[in-house]
Amino acid sequence: MTTAPPPPTSFAEVQNLLSEHLPGYRRRPQQEALAAEIERTFQDGAHLLAEAGTGTGKSLGALIPAIMAVVKAEGSRCIVATSTIALQTQYAEHDLPFLERELGKAGVNFTWAPLKGISNFLCLAKLNERPNVENLDALLDEIAPDSEGNYDHTGDRNDVETPLGQYDWPLVSSTSAECPGKSKCAMSTKCFGMLHKAEAKDAQIVITNTAIVMTDVKINKQIRESSADGVGAHVLLDQYDQIIIDEAHELEEVATRFLGFEIKQGGLIKHLDKATNFLNLQGGAEVDAQGQQDKILTLLDALGQIIGKELGLFSKTLIIDNVFIEAHAPLLIRIYDELDRMATLVRKVKVERGSKEKQADTKERLTTEAENFLAELKEILQADPAKVVRWAELYGDKTSTVPGQTRLDAPARPKTRWVLKTAPIEVGPYLRKELWSEVSAVLMSATLSAGQGNDRFSYIARTLGLGGARGLDVGTPFDYKRQSLLYVPPANVPSPGPKTRAEWATWAPEAMMDLIKSTGGGALLLFTSTTSLKAAYENLAPRLAALGINSFRQGADATNKELALRFKTDENSVLFGLKSFMVGVDFPGRACRLVILDKLPFGVPTDPINKAREGAIKARGGNPFRDLSIPQMTLTLHQAFGRLIRTTTDYGTVAILDSRLSSSSWGRDIMRALPPASRTTSLDAVREFHVVREAAWIAAAQ
Repeated sequence: MTTAPPPPTSFAEVQNLLSEHLPGYRRRPQQEALAAEIERTFQDGAHLLAEAGTGTGKSLGALIPAIMAVVKAEGSRCIVATSTIALQTQYAEHDLPFLERELGKAGVNFTWAPLKGISNFLCLAKLNERPNVENLDALLDEIAPDSEGNYDHTGDRNDVETPLGQYDWPLVSSTSAECPGKSKCAMSTKCFGMLHKAEAKDAQIVITNTAIVMTDVKINKQIRESSADGVGAHVLLDQYDQIIIDEAHELEEVATRFLGFEIKQGGLIKHLDKATNFLNLQGGAEVDAQGQQDKILTLLDALGQIIGKELGLFSKTLIIDNVFIEAHAPLLIRIYDELDRMATLVRKVKVERGSKEKQADTKERLTTEAENFLAELKEILQADPAKVVRWAELYGDKTSTVPGQTRLDAPARPKTRWVLKTAPIEVGPYLRKELWSEVSAVLMSATLSAGQGNDRFSYIARTLGLGGARGLDVGTPFDYKRQSLLYVPPANVPSPGPKTRAEWATWAPEAMMDLIKSTGGGALLLFTSTTSLKAAYENLAPRLAALGINSFRQGADATNKELALRFKTDENSVLFGLKSFMVGVDFPGRACRLVILDKLPFGVPTDPINKAREGAIKARGGNPFRDLSIPQMTLTLHQAFGRLIRTTTDYGTVAILDSRLSSSSWGRDIMRALPPASRTTSLDAVREFHVVREAAWIAAAQ
């Protein structure tokens, strides 16, 4: 009787197993190097920054060490977080089911689960209130429970087949700001979102998005700071020991967005509308809910008038500093106090009318929502300006009366409303204290380095608070010198800088046209502003149409997903897009053989977060251009190559139409940090490159 071999305990042993049993399994040196370093990192409880290019197999190279780690340590859990739905889907629908099956054959058993935010699920408490949405009865029939009250439906938005109106989903789902939590909701035992979360709580490997990780970090901090014993709680993810963050080049942006918050005037109005309706039903004439609402609405409008006046005609953002807070403290404090009074009315009123279960749920949601608004408003008033940037913006609103307001004497609401926003100036100190000090972490991406040599990871380490982290560049399976060409204009071509911008604006469209003709289409054109995109599209699209080349423009008549599909399908087309097409899209093959950037992607000078970060760098004696602008641009330009070369058979040109790359020392430093493509300043060389590569492509296809 033969004895079964012991289960594998390392990536190397798993790889031996896979190569024996899976026909066509291919060993990848880059993947092996990544996996070995992740194993060492988890064993040491350390932190790793790993650059692993497309095609290295980084998902399996990370998942297998993670599985080995949680299997070895009983009760251990690992979070795997990404920034895009496409990559989450790959992990959850391909990689983990594959490993579960193959490792299970070898005696390695583990549990895993996806985790989505609660707003992705139907809210049974809201549905019980029969919200005014399209096809409500059909939706209720679709998810109806069985005779014992159990639901077979997941409640997941992706699984809902009943068509809903464009703006209906928020009316049938709940946000984390609304949800009162398991202990306060009558529907909690049946709640789709909570049942989904419970499955993830018991899993050893959890696949989620980076936004949920950052939100969990933020909530844990808030609970710890407000509790008597100083103990936090990971209410979304539960306790975990390791974390892998894929697409980590986007972590700073995600952390900035989700560690901050925004208060919209429209959101407050909707909350007040719901609270007033609830109080009118439960409190009757004894509670002057309408008078309290009108009082608050007047105060909100007064704040809007101040913001509008200080913004003037041309500014888009108004920095909320201590001077602003002190100047308008009486109004801001009164808004807080009156909102608190409305929340107290809701909290104290007795539920005596309507369905007690439904109305009790409504009361809990309104109370939770009010508490969140008040906490955020308090944070805006008390924030440390050295750590947090606060600003105000105006946004358009098509309605001119309070949503849901039906009284004939309803006060007119302004069509333009305000939003208050906050963000951490630097996320590194926050993450270092709240996350990296608690868990071992691997941050990986195809583009993490913004420099060269020993300093290649210094920017990302400094930005994310990972000083002392290990750095690893496993290289790439691509032959960039053979597969790709980098075109930049010669130094004597006008640059898009202030002095020669007009001349550049005349030259650039003609250069774009020459480049597109050289490749016969298959071009992704990326612009730093909507104005530049529209101008180029209006100039080039008719001329391209005359050549039989279709043009697609972001922001016109299709979603980004639809545009990407059209571009993939029509391999000789041209797609005009913004920075959002720099990441999260995959165009392998001939569909994308030319990527053009109109100019270097400098940060927006008026952006409040960018300005605050520049100020922080200056305050400690640094150089914002060297320490912020250059690394940010380098990482963004790395992404351009990621759109062009996705497989070992892809080929093409990246063209950056900014002669400062040739004429300045800092431009040449950026060039040296980019992938080692062949370089040229000649449009003729681009044509020759594509003639040769196209011929090779055709020959290989035959």
